[in-house]
Amino acid sequence: MTLTAQTAVGVNVTASSGLTTLGAAVLDSNPVSAVLPATVTPLLYFDVFGFGTGAASAAVDFYDTTATPITQNSLVYFYNTTASNWQVCSNLTVSTANDFIEVAIASAAGSNPATAPTPAQFEGLQFALVNGPQVRQLLLLPLPRLTPLRQLMPHRLQLHRRLLPRQQRQQQRLPPRLKLRPAANPSFLPVSSTDLWLSA
Repeated sequence: MTLTAQTAVGVNVTASSGLTTLGAAVLDSNPVSAVLPATVTPLLYFDVFGFGTGAASAAVDFYDTTATPITQNSLVYFYNTTASNWQVCSNLTVSTANDFIEVAIASAAGSNPATAPTPAQFEGLQFALVNGPQVRQLLLLPLPRLTPLRQLMPHRLQLHRRLLPRQQRQQQRLPPRLKLRPAANPSFLPVSSTDLWLSA
């Protein structure tokens, strides 16, 4: 069974056999006293219901408007009458290209648990289409490649080895060490004992 009310109220419903009546309405404001989390921005409120012997599954498509566009961060909440609070639907598919969010409602099957909301809760539910908090993207920049110190040290040691032979060659080109000895000219009278001739 299907309900096509996209143009009228912004909702399409497709349900398995078992339901005899489907209905949907768009609401002006929050229909209950419980408030939504402060981290989300409400866009639209809906009332969607199905009557009959029950359905094993259903798909509800909530469409946005030009004034209330959905994004990849959009969510759909339902009002849980048992817990008396708004809860996010557990099985959502966001289609920004087609301007709707689909909520899957299904009973437990095999290892798959029942969705939230469950088909039993689908007899009358208030839904809220909201924009969730923006997810910030991290920009990762490559770090400069650092050369380990142990790789730098051998270069310094190698440079020291190249300079050492040059220093030795410079020392070999120096003139021989000058020697000091007394003057050989007997006619020269030293002024003091420290007046000496220099000869190679």
